[in-house]
Amino acid sequence: MIKNIKVIGLIVVGSMVILAVVNHFIRISDGYESCGYIEELLFNEPIKKKFDKLMFSDNYVLYEDVNERLFYISGIIEKHGSEIFDNINYESKRIEAINILEHAITNCSKIPDDYLFDSNPELPEKYRKHFQNALMLWHAGLENKQTEALIKGNREYNIFLSWIQSKSRNDFKNLR
Repeated sequence: MIKNIKVIGLIVVGSMVILAVVNHFIRISDGYESCGYIEELLFNEPIKKKFDKLMFSDNYVLYEDVNERLFYISGIIEKHGSEIFDNINYESKRIEAINILEHAITNCSKIPDDYLFDSNPELPEKYRKHFQNALMLWHAGLENKQTEALIKGNREYNIFLSWIQSKSRNDFKNLR
C-alpha cells in the first residue's frame, strides 16, 4: 500500500516537472510577449497574469499592463527611430507597435484618476498630460509616419520620467 502511494507520488511529481519544463522551453509568442505552451492551453495567457488578476485590483493590472507596453514601445522607438517609417523591413514592427499602443491607450484611459491620486496627488495630472499624451503622440507618429510626433512623444515621456525621478519613493503610496 505505502509502495503504491510512493509510486503514485513519483508519477505526479514527475509529470509536474515534465509539464514545467515543457512550459518553460516551448513558448508561444505574439511578438510582444510570450507564454508557455501549457499556460496557453490551460489559461490562454501567462500564469503571472492570471495570478496578478487574483492578487491585485483591476486598476493595478491595467496600470502595470500600460507600463509594460510603453516600455516595450519605447525600446522599439529607441532602436529604430524614424527608420521604422522608411525601411520596408521594419513595416511589420511598425504595425505591431501601433497595435500595442492602441491597447495601451485604451487601458490607460480606463485607469481612474482617483486611483492615481491615491498614490500621489500630482500623479493624475502628470500621467494624463505627459504619459498618456506620449502614448497618443507615438501612436499618431507611427500610424501617420510622422517623425515630429515621435519626437514630441519622447519629449512628453521624458517630462513624465523627470517628474517621477524628482520625487522620492516616499512621495508615492504603493497601489495594489
